[in-house]
Amino acid sequence: MSDHTTRAVLRLNESLAEVVELNRTIRRQRDELTQHHERLAQASTELDESHQGVRSLHAELQSSMEQSRHEGEVKTRLVTNLSHELRTPLHSILGLTQLLQADPEHNLTEEQQKQLRFIRSSASDLLQLVNDMLDLGRLQTGHRMLRRADQLA
Repeated sequence: MSDHTTRAVLRLNESLAEVVELNRTIRRQRDELTQHHERLAQASTELDESHQGVRSLHAELQSSMEQSRHEGEVKTRLVTNLSHELRTPLHSILGLTQLLQADPEHNLTEEQQKQLRFIRSSASDLLQLVNDMLDLGRLQTGHRMLRRADQLA
């Protein structure tokens, strides 16, 4: 073999070695890329599942919040209606006891006057409680109007 041929064969061997090494590098990179792709696909699946879980939880929270709001509205309406229904007879009781106490012609005994004061005091306390319930209902519905202390009676 000639010197020129020998050099050509050596260059060809070197080139083949480089091609083989490049081929190995490409295969290794392809394997790494496949592994990265599989991990990315798995992460994407986990993210989708997590997203579905978050959406489901959000829907449950929304439903619970709406149910709570509805129950609160029903409770507030009940308290308001009940309070208004109680105020009418209480005002009647207070008005009648005031008339009885103010009219000297009724000639009430001391015991009757004592019982009348007790009835008036109890009705007044009950009216205060009813008014407090109404105030609480107003606060819960967002109305901030409260009675001043001098308006309580």
